[in-house]
Amino acid sequence: MDLAASAGGLLSRLRRWTAASWAVPADAAGPGAGSRADVVAVVVQQLADLAADAERRPRLVVPRPDGVSPADQLAVMIDDVLRTDDPAAASAAATHLAALRAALAV
Repeated sequence: MDLAASAGGLLSRLRRWTAASWAVPADAAGPGAGSRADVVAVVVQQLADLAADAERRPRLVVPRPDGVSPADQLAVMIDDVLRTDDPAAASAAATHLAALRAALAV
């Protein structure tokens, strides 16, 4: 599964969401999953961990700063994984994005 290709369409859609769209409960992600932004934050952290592991550096908690779109954070983490040039990390990231797409029903 090509990470860049699977990310392109998803990011394009998510970048059009408003703050109200991000606050909608992510019912498709399962009970108690929180908002759409919460679900994306989980995937952002998973991607950050993949990149850290691929580069053999410590994992760090990704903050959720005010004023930063969850889609923009997701894009940065996708780029981080791609920059590792690690096929296993890219494949795992693509799997996370597929699950995210399903959870958000997009």
